[in-house]
Amino acid sequence: MAATAASRPRRQLAAQPRPPPPSTRAPPFSITQSILRFTSALGDRIGGGNVVISPFSIVSVLNLLLLGAADNTYEQLRQVLQYPFEVDDLLIHQQSGIQLQSLRRETRGVNVQIANRIFTDSAFAIDREFARQARDFYQAGVEQLQFGKHPAAAARRINLWVRDHTNGQIEKIFDSPPPRNTRMIGANVVYFNSSWQTPFDPADTKPLTFTLERGSQVCVPMMFAELTVPFVSYSREGFAAVALPYAGAEYAMVVLVPDEAGEQPLRKLEQQLAGGRLQRVFDDMRPANLSVWLPRFKMQFSLALRDILQEMGATDLFQESRASLGRLSSDRQLFLSEVLHQAVIDVHEAGTEASAVTTTLVNRDRLATTFRANRPFLFVIRDNKTGVPLFYGRMLSPEEGVPRPGRGQTCNGRNRRRPGATRF
Repeated sequence: MAATAASRPRRQLAAQPRPPPPSTRAPPFSITQSILRFTSALGDRIGGGNVVISPFSIVSVLNLLLLGAADNTYEQLRQVLQYPFEVDDLLIHQQSGIQLQSLRRETRGVNVQIANRIFTDSAFAIDREFARQARDFYQAGVEQLQFGKHPAAAARRINLWVRDHTNGQIEKIFDSPPPRNTRMIGANVVYFNSSWQTPFDPADTKPLTFTLERGSQVCVPMMFAELTVPFVSYSREGFAAVALPYAGAEYAMVVLVPDEAGEQPLRKLEQQLAGGRLQRVFDDMRPANLSVWLPRFKMQFSLALRDILQEMGATDLFQESRASLGRLSSDRQLFLSEVLHQAVIDVHEAGTEASAVTTTLVNRDRLATTFRANRPFLFVIRDNKTGVPLFYGRMLSPEEGVPRPGRGQTCNGRNRRRPGATRF
């Protein structure tokens, strides 16, 4: 996010406290459920093509803005973030801070790093209370740069910070220097690198067909493994899902595949998962013996969120005449110019490496259901304990795919479906 000075002064607006919760008993607040609802609402508004985002990263930056917002700007931002009206701010930020701490991992086979940083112009004064809360809840340190005098140097410093905290996966977030009237940039990075609980054997990876829009096909490197993993199939809704655990079973990649191939069935699935219904899929999964086929893929995605966030209801934040960030700074001219997001993911036989920016081998004597991600699918990398989605993606066409050979020819490799097996 980049906070920018307006061209004309505006009356400073005081912070507005939340009203006390009503006397009616509400269900316990879960920050995870709000993030899941935000993820579905955001995913439904992102254009076509391959997509990978980190909902947790985006929400972390918007939560920092929420700390500094006031009046209608504050109310709109809360609504976009799907926070219930009756829930107090303190509970929101406390739960967010606890989640941030619990999601970090650096154990054998799993490395999850999360970092927040606030970059300010050397001539810009942040409210002390805002800086304290950003540090206490989100471990967000403050670093001063000279956006006005040396914007190119400021961009290089921020890019270096991003590169260092993503193990070099994301080289830069700024292709060009930020505007000279930039006052503050809030940044969050999420880095995920983990091996599978049961790795895919590279010897079993075969070039097989992946069906695209209107029945066209490409050949892609398709990984294979026989596993006992959480699985669910919905015949009425027309999709199936599997959870592939990473080492230690603390994280998993959930792959959701519609029965039909193409972008429209995938869009329909995204709409079905709106309103927090993604959690239902997680809850309905049960261990099953599966023959799993999953394409090896890499993906990089960049997104400017201003228009999407305005469409979701956060309009005042981006208007210099209406933005109210009085709890962030006494500077009366602040408004938000843009929210930039970038994510990278690499899924291969050994595991997954991603930035934003428990399975066992099946007894081979038993029949297994076949789960094939050989058509457009959705995927979520989530923390199994909290349910937080670190990454959310849409795979329409693997980048490694090549056109399928002509009629009468097939991709090299055999279909390993067993006699009597059920196919999804």
